[in-house]
Amino acid sequence: MTGSMEPAIQTGDLVVSRPIDPAELRPGQVILVNDPDHPGRLRLHRLHAVDGAELLTKGDANPAVDSSPVLRSDVLGIGALRVPWIGIPIQQARDGDAVALASTTLGLIAVIAIALASPTARGTGNPPEPRPELRDRRRSRDARTPRLRSHTAACVAALTVAAVAAASPAHAAAFSAHTQCGRRCPRHHPT
Repeated sequence: MTGSMEPAIQTGDLVVSRPIDPAELRPGQVILVNDPDHPGRLRLHRLHAVDGAELLTKGDANPAVDSSPVLRSDVLGIGALRVPWIGIPIQQARDGDAVALASTTLGLIAVIAIALASPTARGTGNPPEPRPELRDRRRSRDARTPRLRSHTAACVAALTVAAVAAASPAHAAAFSAHTQCGRRCPRHHPT
């Protein structure tokens, strides 16, 4: 939700975490913890250092280590997958930015409509007749196309509704910061 982990993880990226054994934690890993500074929220920052029983975290774009350390037992997981841009509609809904959310939604609908349109509707004209040996295969595929398009559209619509619903205040325990590996991270530039 913030740019604290830029440039590797941008505001609006979705980060999926996976559980980890606390004994396997190492500096340089991106960890997910309950935010000690904001109860009810999560923090996704890089593990900067281990100081006895405490873990020091830091956003890649932040100049200093986070003010509140966490314990190994507080770690919920480590970042395992980054999906760019998927969280933009969620962020817009949480921020109450109706104009940006409507624009994003209309853009997604336009992209889906273009992707699902038949080739003749997109202005490519009639496709050439296939060779006789391929004609039966093409008829079989063409019979499945409308059903596949409707299933694709339904899945995209369901995911969009779920994303906006997840942005509601009832589900506000989303990431409070996104993480990414910057140029000076310990993984690429060990000290």
